[in-house]
Amino acid sequence: MLESLKSALNEWPSDTSQETLSPSPELEAIVRALIAKTESILGYIPELDNSNADYEGLYDTAYSDSHYISGFGRIIDSKKIAHLGMLSELITEGARQLQTYSNHSMLYLFGLLIRKLQSVLEDLSSNKTTNIDISDIVNEAAIYLAEPISGLIQKFQQKRKNRIPN
Repeated sequence: MLESLKSALNEWPSDTSQETLSPSPELEAIVRALIAKTESILGYIPELDNSNADYEGLYDTAYSDSHYISGFGRIIDSKKIAHLGMLSELITEGARQLQTYSNHSMLYLFGLLIRKLQSVLEDLSSNKTTNIDISDIVNEAAIYLAEPISGLIQKFQQKRKNRIPN
């Protein structure tokens, strides 16, 4: 899983360019749903630091909410939303594997990312276009997460290799 998400740590050309979506009732409904999803996530982010959060299913909820965002970003053909969603999936899956958001500033990054996503969505909701540069959050996530995510990937590759008989 992490292997397929690691490319989210790379800056994409669309991160810094203007993005315009074709207006439609479906687009408006999806953007409104995504805004509601970001508000929901921002409501439970502080709880992810709770020692019982994983037990209570919040880690899985955060991951599924992130998957929802990246999926709908692809459906509406928004590269910025898809990229932020994919990066959110990477953070939440990494936290599930580590069983904590406390390491590598993951809680901070997740909150920062969701607030940036919310800005992009609000821009798209009102203007159907956005000039918001998301490369800052992508680069910050890469600084904090590239090494630990690579380490997790290597760990899982080794486990997989050990399970397969020679």
